[in-house]
Amino acid sequence: DLLSGVLSYTIIPRINAAGRLGEAREVVELFLTQDTARAKGIAALLEDQNRKRQQIEGDVYRSALDMIDADDPDSVIVLSSPDWHPGVIGIVASRLVDMFYRPTFLFSVKDGIAKGSARSIPPFHLYKGISDCADLFLAYGGHSQAAGIKLNADKLPAFRERISSLVEKVLDKDEMIPTIEIDAGIDLFEVNFNLIKELALMEPFGKANQKPVFGAKDINVTDYRIVGKNHLKMKLKQKSVSIDSIGFSMGSLLEKVENSYAIDVAFVPSINEWNGNKHIQLNLKALRPSV
Repeated sequence: DLLSGVLSYTIIPRINAAGRLGEAREVVELFLTQDTARAKGIAALLEDQNRKRQQIEGDVYRSALDMIDADDPDSVIVLSSPDWHPGVIGIVASRLVDMFYRPTFLFSVKDGIAKGSARSIPPFHLYKGISDCADLFLAYGGHSQAAGIKLNADKLPAFRERISSLVEKVLDKDEMIPTIEIDAGIDLFEVNFNLIKELALMEPFGKANQKPVFGAKDINVTDYRIVGKNHLKMKLKQKSVSIDSIGFSMGSLLEKVENSYAIDVAFVPSINEWNGNKHIQLNLKALRPSV
């Protein structure tokens, strides 16, 4: 089925890669051409660009992580490098927000000019915040949760100082602790193929129509391991029911799982298909030790 989730992880990243590393008009031509051979050629090009985007993004992400004190991150993250590709810093900023839950500004510096992408958390209105720094910029724009900035590189220290002061005034410490909204509490025995089929009637899912998130408490973990690129895979059990789960980029929570008798989880139920076999899998959004 051509659902929004399939598009989000297959076609859309390849379309997006063209605008970040190549020419957006290639995508337009792909959609308009009647020449099958030409369409296949463009599709292959987009696939190659997406692989390069993933590699470049990974390099920038690891470089940024090396600059952050993970145990005690600042109230706002402001980083820059001449080695970062400007086409991926927005994606990396989003990943850092997910990890540290701080407003994040990343800048690519070239020829004395810093071009930046910023992402924020709901309590901090990004555009209002950077507007108070407008005298430092050559150009800027955006909205509450994302923005773009251009300034002379020698103004970066002044910007870092001013935006840090502003964030500390606007945000309380407890507002920098991530929260997740649960649509409904549920027991694992209630998660079945029929439920997932009914949820699919709410498609298409996206920014303005998020997938329902369920919460379950007092869950036992009977098996756990790290798979792929820091993904946490677990077998969850509640009473007599066991279900597989996957927490993408949640490998850092392994120690929390190891030290807990039981956990509470927030998840989106899904169907995982492998080698023609279908089974239910919970896509984890958050977890914590049960109280």
